[in-house]
Amino acid sequence: DEYCSQDEAAYKSLATTIYLNGTYGGPPAKTSSPRRWTPGAPALFAASFALRGKVSPTAARISQAIVGTLLVLIVYLLTTSLCGRRSAGIAAAGLTAVYPPLVKITGDLLSEPLGALLLASGSYIFIYAAQRCRGCGLAKTSALFAASGLLFGLTVLTRADFLFLPFALAPFVVAATWSVRHGKRRWHFRLFPALALLAAFAVTLMPWSVWSSTREDRFVPVTTGGATPLFIGTYLPGDGGRAGVKKKLRAEAERIHPSIRGERTFRIPAQFIMDAVARRHPDLSRDRAISLEARKNIRRYALGDPVGFFGMMMRKIPRMWDKPYDGGRYPASTGPRLLHLGYLVFGIAGAVLLLLKRRRRLLSLAVITVIAYGTALHLLVVSFPRYNLPLMPLVIALGAAGLLPALESALASYRRKRSERLETLGKL
Repeated sequence: DEYCSQDEAAYKSLATTIYLNGTYGGPPAKTSSPRRWTPGAPALFAASFALRGKVSPTAARISQAIVGTLLVLIVYLLTTSLCGRRSAGIAAAGLTAVYPPLVKITGDLLSEPLGALLLASGSYIFIYAAQRCRGCGLAKTSALFAASGLLFGLTVLTRADFLFLPFALAPFVVAATWSVRHGKRRWHFRLFPALALLAAFAVTLMPWSVWSSTREDRFVPVTTGGATPLFIGTYLPGDGGRAGVKKKLRAEAERIHPSIRGERTFRIPAQFIMDAVARRHPDLSRDRAISLEARKNIRRYALGDPVGFFGMMMRKIPRMWDKPYDGGRYPASTGPRLLHLGYLVFGIAGAVLLLLKRRRRLLSLAVITVIAYGTALHLLVVSFPRYNLPLMPLVIALGAAGLLPALESALASYRRKRSERLETLGKL
């Protein structure tokens, strides 16, 4: 439809400047702070414009459809690697292909589809490298983990919330190579692959980070847009949500923007609320002022009221996971919501079964860590159903990798016992 969110408008306008001018931002972009958004999605859309020969939202949506199709293949490969069963991979691929929110978001010009593909690809290469480290030399093992680090770097350039994910996965690299002996270079073999992953990740981010930091006159690892969600997510009086923050701070915002008086709270742009927060420090830039207030929130609420702050964080878990992505305009109806919850139960059950298998435990824990990291981060910042989308392919992979082999084994056992009973009856 014609509805366009702030993020969609920004991604489309940045893609337009890349295509028309070879610049990131500037006219005709509609944002004065282009480095607030990651470059991955705009670059994809700009490439689709170049192939189409003009600025075309339809071309951008086709590129996202291609990305979604590739995601189905990656989920198949990831699931097969986790459990060694092609049937489980086919089931996971099918469930990914028909998961309604992943279909829906193909039509929205957002970063989640590309982020989901890159995150799943990095996870697959990581699992593949961990499985092959026993049979490969030091150089090949390090190269495989470096490839996963590169993909995680591209993930962060698309979805900045995964910035610290490689550091959470580095211990799994050491654990995977811990028992591997490689001549006299045993310690190097244990540590070098993890260093290769982190180095490839850093090298992938470095050009963009240097460019952004130079233009902002301060260190910018990926984007300048992290202050606002951190403030909202740590503002305890607003329960860490956008609606609550608007309600609590609308009076302060009305003093700066009198035009919103009489407007319904949910219709007030969040930007107006953050204008009021930034106005508390007129001597600082907008981003630095909001960052300062976010740090004050942490000192005031996380340290001053740890019980209340922890309760707020726990309430964010259902905000992120108990509903499917619905486009941000209309609440999901009962059917799609129940289907989404079924996918979650499927994934949790599969993860539990994988953890019970000693041979699969380390690999499944690595994938679970990716999901846990994505969830934990959004307990501190803003939580929306949209943010579970990049993680859902991993949830589906865990479910299929754990449940399908168990079901196949149970069915094979039933058939074997039934055959034995029939054979016994035949002898009688």
